[in-house]
Amino acid sequence: VARPLYYAMLAFKYGSGNGQTVPIVADETKSNYGAYAAVNGQKTTVTLINKELSDKIFSIAFNQNASNCQAAFLTAPSPTSKSKIQFANSAVKEDGTFQLGELKDYPVQNKKLKIIIPAMSAAVLFVE
Repeated sequence: VARPLYYAMLAFKYGSGNGQTVPIVADETKSNYGAYAAVNGQKTTVTLINKELSDKIFSIAFNQNASNCQAAFLTAPSPTSKSKIQFANSAVKEDGTFQLGELKDYPVQNKKLKIIIPAMSAAVLFVE
């Protein structure tokens, strides 16, 4: 059975994008938020983490034009849930296989994006 930590590692697997880690400049000084990025060719992935008990709005400014952005959220019924956890609206099957489910589209305007990450959660953005 896939546990919460497994789902966190699964999200980071997709967040790495099999690419090279690139630096992110963050205005947020609290350690309860995180942002990581990786680039592989024309594709960029951004992993956003919110360890607070309230929702967080992340504002992202890209160095290059972005035409498409989709998000895969790490979700659970509550911050302490040990079951019914999903990543990208999909759960790990009993045989250990996983396939991304539905991704949510987000508009990028003038190289900028705002996205809400729910409390005690994370998301991976797939940017092209």
